[in-house]
Amino acid sequence: MDPRKVHSEMQYLPKLNQDFIHSEERRFLWESAESIENSMSPTSSHTTAGKMVTAADKLLKETGNKETDLEIDAEEEESSEESELEIDNEGVIEPDRDEPQEMGDENLKVTGEMTNQATEKKREAFDAMRKGELHRAVDLFTDAIKLNPRHTILYANRASVYVQLQKPNAAIRDCDRAIKINPDSAQPYKWRGRAFRLLGYWQEAAKDLSLACQLDYDEETNAILKEVQPRAQKIIQHWRKYEQKCKEDELKELAKRRKKVLEEQERAQKDLE
Repeated sequence: MDPRKVHSEMQYLPKLNQDFIHSEERRFLWESAESIENSMSPTSSHTTAGKMVTAADKLLKETGNKETDLEIDAEEEESSEESELEIDNEGVIEPDRDEPQEMGDENLKVTGEMTNQATEKKREAFDAMRKGELHRAVDLFTDAIKLNPRHTILYANRASVYVQLQKPNAAIRDCDRAIKINPDSAQPYKWRGRAFRLLGYWQEAAKDLSLACQLDYDEETNAILKEVQPRAQKIIQHWRKYEQKCKEDELKELAKRRKKVLEEQERAQKDLE
């Protein structure tokens, strides 16, 4: 607890007995006020604990100092804001739990011959994809990656196959590596966004797909983005509403505890008389 605040409070409460001044109730009152203050948005960063206590006093007055008016109904709490969010999860799949795929040695010194071999493996992998041989395509892209492990597009290519195989976590790992190598490439964001969409991570999917379209627009990615965005926005709006409700509930609790503190203060004053 801030000693300056203790000193300030002591100046305005000279008649309080020492038991109250050092009580848990008083400590809780200050910490609750500070907690609410710290949770405010940047636009209200100058709100002080004193203002929050004043707001609690106002709420206490408006409710007629009735304890029952400040208690949170148990049934209402069970059906809280947190449980109200409903999202259309059509197309969402269970996450893949395979062991991480081979990524190649980042420190490998790549020769011109190795680069040519990697290019040939990539060509064979695309041939396998056209034939529907997706597992073989993964193996060939892996061979190419091991030959040229710092070539961004190889990871994005393999990620595209993992998405088709409905292995979103594997695709995300490949895209993460690709983005680490070259954060300005659109392909990793495109495929990671699709992988997030398969997992139902709507906000992450919207972010990646939007960035992919900014870097290198294509109609297919934009179509998926349009599908994902409303769900992501719904989540954002829900949590803003839930956050606001939490702040209001915290203020109610502060008012409730402050009422209790004031009652104890009054009893302490009477005991001293």
